[in-house]
Amino acid sequence: SLFVHSWFDYEFMVVACLLALQAVEASLRIMYPGPEGRPLKKLVNQAEREKVLPSNIAELARNGVELRNLFSHPATQAAVTLGMATSLLENTHRLVSLVLAAASARAQRA
Repeated sequence: SLFVHSWFDYEFMVVACLLALQAVEASLRIMYPGPEGRPLKKLVNQAEREKVLPSNIAELARNGVELRNLFSHPATQAAVTLGMATSLLENTHRLVSLVLAAASARAQRA
């Protein structure tokens, strides 16, 4: 919804990207419950080690961690292009889907 409404308010595009990156984090925290302070990068690395995320996708996720940190703790106002936002939203949806499918399969086995 934020992405669609960014046509009217351009700043919504960055917010949409930040929320998408937070969805990746939330899905990884569902997959790997544990201490709250555990860094997101460690969760991505664990997902790669356990073959939840292929190496190339894990690398995208690590780049997403960096973006999430930049968007969450900005030194200046962030801006993204339509192409950047589209790609990021598309890839975060895929990442969340992969992780939650693995979490669901793990829960069914337990």
